[in-house]
Amino acid sequence: MKKMYFTSKKSFLVEQNPDGTLLITKTSTMKPLENAGSFIVSQGGIDAILSKCKEVTDEQFLEDRKQILIRNEQAKQHSRELALANRKRHEQAYFSVFSGDTVETTVENIRILLCYLNDINWGVWQLPSMTIGYTCNQYDCDGKTATTITLDSPVEYCGEQVTQFQHGAPSGHLRHYHRI
Repeated sequence: MKKMYFTSKKSFLVEQNPDGTLLITKTSTMKPLENAGSFIVSQGGIDAILSKCKEVTDEQFLEDRKQILIRNEQAKQHSRELALANRKRHEQAYFSVFSGDTVETTVENIRILLCYLNDINWGVWQLPSMTIGYTCNQYDCDGKTATTITLDSPVEYCGEQVTQFQHGAPSGHLRHYHRI
């Protein structure tokens, strides 16, 4: 029999060591939980975790682990499908506006450009011609891709004259750029 602890989204294998401490293992990865002490405190302490544990057989444990892996794979697949759908939508919007001619530099056209560029690696960019000159850059913001544009002349955005916009940066990153 194994002891299992369940939260709303995860399950853990719990083993009590001879000294009374707990070894908590994530069932999704079968790796010990990092910062287990903080987790134990956040759940009410060792006694609270042990009182909420359920005893399961090896077969039940294997079935639970199998179901978790299936749910994780389904979530990853759904995430990949959403990302692909967004890329296609961004690509369609881009090609409907940027057809080879010089394009008016509007906030909406800048947004379409940044969304499209954010989906592809900057090394393969073919920047289109716009009525205002510009430079674009791509950044890694703690593992999340962000794309910026700096215009040679400002455009009106929310009642201000703005030259710098960004798309994709998490909160706290690229703060000098306006999120679009």
